Amino acid sequence: LGNALDFGDLTALQTSQAATSSPTRAIFSGGYTAPHQYDMVTIASKGNAVRFGDMLVPMARHAGCSNSTRGVFGSGRAVNPYGVITAELEHITIASEGNGIYFGDLTVKRNMLAAASNQTRGLFAGGYDSPVLYNIIDYITFSSAGSAIDFGDCIEKKRGTSGLSD
Repeated sequence: LGNALDFGDLTALQTSQAATSSPTRAIFSGGYTAPHQYDMVTIASKGNAVRFGDMLVPMARHAGCSNSTRGVFGSGRAVNPYGVITAELEHITIASEGNGIYFGDLTVKRNMLAAASNQTRGLFAGGYDSPVLYNIIDYITFSSAGSAIDFGDCIEKKRGTSGLSD
């Protein structure tokens, strides 16, 4: 119980980022201000973020999920050219700094979606590509790159939601 404390600052003021983590590091991805980069913090110690690498597709309004080794980000609004919605997913190895690498594609391009994961699979749910809202849930398997597979549907069509898992 208690109040939050200041941990540090990102390398740039951001909106519409995605984030993921391992037990050691947290990675923040994209956004509208500096959409091309990943920032990293070490969870065990307070301090400012440092540059981790560059995104393959600069984007905002995307989602991220991970296991303890690999982070996967994607399906958002590309920033250059602005406004193009993408289905593309990219991955990073959390333990080593570096740039995003193509992972695969979701079943439908969308932005403002949610993600959640365990050590084996990552899920991407909901989202929209104006004016269409989606209730789609896709999954990927972290150990093998490839396009997502249909997992099922959300009860409702949603956008701007968040995901959470243990």
